[in-house]
Amino acid sequence: MLNSDFLNLLSSNYSSAKNCHIKNYKIGIFDVEICFYDIAATEIFTKAISHLEIKNVEKPDFTIHVADSKTKLPKPTWNWNDVENKGEIPTEKENITARFMNWQNTFFLVNHAQSEAFYWTKTVEELPEWERSFPFRDILHNWFRKEARFFILHAAAVGTADGGVIIVGKSGSGKSTSALACIGSELKYAGDDLILVDLQEKIIYSLYNVAKLNFDQAERFPILKSFIFNENTGDDCKAQVFLQDHYPEYIIKEMPLKALIIPKFNGNKKSSWEQTTVAKGVMALSPSTIALMNEEPDYFHLLRKIAEAVPNYQLETGSELITIPIAIKEIIHETIKR
Repeated sequence: MLNSDFLNLLSSNYSSAKNCHIKNYKIGIFDVEICFYDIAATEIFTKAISHLEIKNVEKPDFTIHVADSKTKLPKPTWNWNDVENKGEIPTEKENITARFMNWQNTFFLVNHAQSEAFYWTKTVEELPEWERSFPFRDILHNWFRKEARFFILHAAAVGTADGGVIIVGKSGSGKSTSALACIGSELKYAGDDLILVDLQEKIIYSLYNVAKLNFDQAERFPILKSFIFNENTGDDCKAQVFLQDHYPEYIIKEMPLKALIIPKFNGNKKSSWEQTTVAKGVMALSPSTIALMNEEPDYFHLLRKIAEAVPNYQLETGSELITIPIAIKEIIHETIKR
């Protein structure tokens, strides 16, 4: 079992690192400090959140310590036979969450009592390509998870300062297409894969600024095609375009949550919409979020509260991409009138 001895040694090993480079970010309402120990190639962790970077803060709400094999991990105090399939490590204290992802030689620990986390990977250069698109996803989810207010959702989000929508559905349902179709329109982009929602205040927060699409979709989005970051990546990864580098004016960092939208291609040229049920909304939102966040099935009941908090709509997307932001704007106006 992971105990206090391991935690104390872990903290000591990190603090003894020779070089520490600190960057600060505003994630939701929180000031998050990220400390890189003896790591030069920090871009894989920072490129997707560059739009959230802020100046130094006196007292961060949360600190993430990042190191690689130049910083040694303490000898495990747990039996590996007790580690679950998802890599979750049994811990001595309830306010500590730890996980080892053997498929990418990565370990993380979240200490809720101290509002800090430790991230360790064997070699930064060997991290999977997709890690650049959602750095610290699991750490942030586990930190937010302790309070049923903030949720990292597998969803897209677009809108304006007056109101925004979350676009939900399983992979391939049209979330990214719907969000990316809005780039360059009156609607701003908050994300097309993972976003942060404050259920208490009904606010959508942008989490990552990377637009992701299948390489064979690039022709449909000429505004993005020339800025693909990872053109030489294998077929199992999506194309990544970091909007902060090229179109920062199209990004919105926060907006009121007004509706939940379920996209579905209708086979027509033009897009249309109609109100639908909470049941359909929660079923479009929950399965992929639960799977991506490595949650248990009972997390469904928390996600249901999000679908219950706002009207739910079916968005019938047409082949003419320009009609998608028009339809979404109509939905936002409909919710604002209520």
